[in-house]
Formats: sequence, C-alpha cells, structure tokens
Amino acid sequence: MKENTVSVLVAAYNVEKTITYTIKSILNQTYKYVEIIVVNDGSKDRTMEVLQNFKNRITIIETVNEGLGAARNIALDAANGDYIMFMDGDDYFVHNNVISDMISTSERKKADIVIGDFNYVNTKGEILSTRKVKPSIESMYSGAWNKLYDKKLWSTKRFPEKVLYEDAGVIMSVGLAANKMVALNDAIYAYTQSSTTITQTLSSPERHLDVISALNPYMSSLSESFDNKSKSAVRYINHLILGHIVVLKMEYADSERRTNVIKELIEYMNQPLLKNGGFSSGILSDVMQKIMFWSLRTKSLTVTLNFLLLVAVAIRNRRRNKGKNI
Repeated sequence: MKENTVSVLVAAYNVEKTITYTIKSILNQTYKYVEIIVVNDGSKDRTMEVLQNFKNRITIIETVNEGLGAARNIALDAANGDYIMFMDGDDYFVHNNVISDMISTSERKKADIVIGDFNYVNTKGEILSTRKVKPSIESMYSGAWNKLYDKKLWSTKRFPEKVLYEDAGVIMSVGLAANKMVALNDAIYAYTQSSTTITQTLSSPERHLDVISALNPYMSSLSESFDNKSKSAVRYINHLILGHIVVLKMEYADSERRTNVIKELIEYMNQPLLKNGGFSSGILSDVMQKIMFWSLRTKSLTVTLNFLLLVAVAIRNRRRNKGKNI
C-alpha cells in the first residue's frame, strides 16, 4: 500500500543561525515519507549558503523578498505531498515522532486537520510557556504551523500577501472547510520568540490593522451559513482582535495614532456579524473578555481595567523570560 507523503513547507528569511536546526528537526523524523520544501525569501545573510548543505535532501526555491505569505504560496504551488505542514525558519519540531503521530491520528480518526500544542521558546531553547489547543476553530490557534492538513483543503486557498498576520483569515477558512478536526494532547512545535520575530518588532500601531485585511476576504462565507462552525469562527475573530487591542493598549505609548487604531478595531467588532458573537464557548472566559471589551469600548472602569491588563502582561512576560531547558 502506498504510504502518504507529507510536504513540510519552510519559509526562510535571514535565518542563517537557526535554519540548520530547523531542517534537522524535519530530517530526523521517524516518518520517512517526507518532502521538504524551503523557500529562501530573499535573505540578505548566509541563509542560502547554509541551505546548500542540504541540497541533496530538500527542495530549495530562491525568490526575491515578498514576505511570508508569498513564500508559503510558492511552496504550496510546488508541494506534491498528500498532507501539508508549515514551519518557519527559526522554529522546529520538539521530538522525532511528530509527523508519525500526526499522520497516524489523521488516518485512525479520519480527520483532515490534526492540531497539536506548542511551546513558546527563547533563542536558548528554553520553554517559556506551552499553548494548549482544542479541536475547534476558536481554540486551534491562528498560526499555520501547529497543524497537519489534508492537501485537498488547500486546493483553492492561498495566503494573503504583503500583510502581517497572514495566517489569521486563511487558517480560519481552512478550518471551516474541514470535515473533521482533532487534537493531539502533546506539544509538537517550538515557536521561537526573539528580538527579530516579526510581530514583536512593530513600531507602527497601524500595522495591527493588517489583521482586518487578513480576515476580510473570508467574512462573507460566515454570513452565508451561520452554523456551529461559523459561530466558533466568530468567537475566534473576536478573541483575536481583542488580543490586538490589548497589545496596543499595553505595549504602545499613548498617542492619537494608537487611539485611532484601537477605535477602528473596536468598530470592526461592532459589525452585526461579530457584535453578539462572544469570545469563547467557555462561560468564564467569555464573561471575562466581554467585560474587558466593554471597558475598552466605553472607557469605563479605566483604573481597574489598566490594572488587570498590567497583571496579564506581567504574567505573560514573566513566563516568556523564564523557562526550563528543552
């Protein structure tokens, strides 16, 4: 019987120091029917030189710098596997049975998406925290890379290009198209947090509006059929945008620009499709986020809200600055 092939698609930009470890984490997988495609997205460092060390074992595509979305689309167009996985050039699989576990779970449970937990790690490989996921759109996480997909799900879908948060809308859309999503109760992926991580080096608050550009193409599909999956997708969107508002509130200096961006994000959440959709299927989590959003929208309980936000960010930063060795 023919074994199913997995295409692991790696986007690489200026990752000369990490790409070797990334590729080795794929090559060391016990599942051997793996196609590795690396798109060097116009790197200005030695990334391409390092990739040549693996040229007999991987497919290398070199392009001008067009951004993460474009790099992934190029890799998707070249992929020949039955399944698709994504990886960034500074991340890695956390153990050698990741692909085997994902494939066996997909085949055993007849699922076209399998999702896994992941670790936030620092550049020393220390675990800062672990993100747990659940098999629903609202709880699967918006990143492309903690998932195994049946390739058919990508037959008509591609990432938006030249925007940040390019995963947000298309991953939701792929989730909506899936017949069955299941989760592994196991961390499979290490998501590296560094000073060069794209979403942590933003100086312009306006770039957070890219999340709207990433979501907009898929909003009409929600209004067409408001079933349980669509309701879960609405909660996913609300939770995602609220997260951007919190980041803007806590990590950017108070300014008219910041205020205008927050106002635009809140207005987006006030559209009829999202306004009454909630934030989580968990009652306590939903209530907490509704209170936070109400406070942000009405500017009420400002002192209490700021204190709660400060505590939340402090806990997150503490987790991300401490850790244990992998």
